[in-house]
Amino acid sequence: METQPAVRLPEPPALELEQAMLPRDAFFAAAEHVPPVRPSDASPPR
Repeated sequence: METQPAVRLPEPPALELEQAMLPRDAFFAAAEHVPPVRPSDASPPR
């Protein structure tokens, strides 16, 4: 059986993301309502 090469992963601190807003603020923030579109009405991809 062939052995797979080792996968190099970044250290955990490198994976931490900046928090844009508090979860509470995100939950209660204003939201945009986007109505559904039928696939036949959608514009073709660019």
